[in-house]
Amino acid sequence: MLKVERGAVPQLIYTPSYATPVMLEFTNNNEDAFGYYSIEVDGSAQDVGYSMAEWYGVGINCRSFSDTLVYDEFWGKADMHALPAENRKCSVLDPQKASTSYGFEFCRPAKFGKLYLQTVLYTPYKSTGLIKKEAASDDMQFIGSTIGGSQMSLGGAKGINYTLDSVEGILNLVRNGYVCVGSSDAKAEFFWNPKAIFESQAFAAKQDYAVNGCITDEQNNSAASAKSDSDSTV
Repeated sequence: MLKVERGAVPQLIYTPSYATPVMLEFTNNNEDAFGYYSIEVDGSAQDVGYSMAEWYGVGINCRSFSDTLVYDEFWGKADMHALPAENRKCSVLDPQKASTSYGFEFCRPAKFGKLYLQTVLYTPYKSTGLIKKEAASDDMQFIGSTIGGSQMSLGGAKGINYTLDSVEGILNLVRNGYVCVGSSDAKAEFFWNPKAIFESQAFAAKQDYAVNGCITDEQNNSAASAKSDSDSTV
């Protein structure tokens, strides 16, 4: 957001941004699963290279479609660009959308249900940002601190004051714990604190929703027990 470079000619580099917490909700009840999204800034879809963001699993006891703990499988895991086509092993996507699409695929899943991943996306201050679904199987939805669905605006976390027209606005966010400061003899840098963004009140409530709806061992055991009871009555 802000960099101060010390030296014979001190420099102030000011790049304010919105920090928006985003959760992906993958739903899969049958066969392979995948989901791809794109991000637009002021109406222009963004291609930033091999990966758009790093994602983290939601729910300490939640499991992935691979039947591993989602925390273990997704801890700062980068999504993948839909191109080249060889990246995609079990997913399909409109070729015209592939150049600006990012996401995940889950081939040969061991478990079914809902999987939740979260990240913080950064877009330029005073821009109009949008994340939207481009392809999914069975389904993928966005959940944020404000609104969710097949697309979601990227205008920051609800409840955080984004008055960033001056350095004072950034210093206010430092005082409230939303922005961190890193300093050395040569420079000082101000950057968003993703932990505080995730813990913002409105988004934390959505994390509780995810924990209550994710794949768990208890859920799988209950399903197996129900099947066993059903078989025994035949």
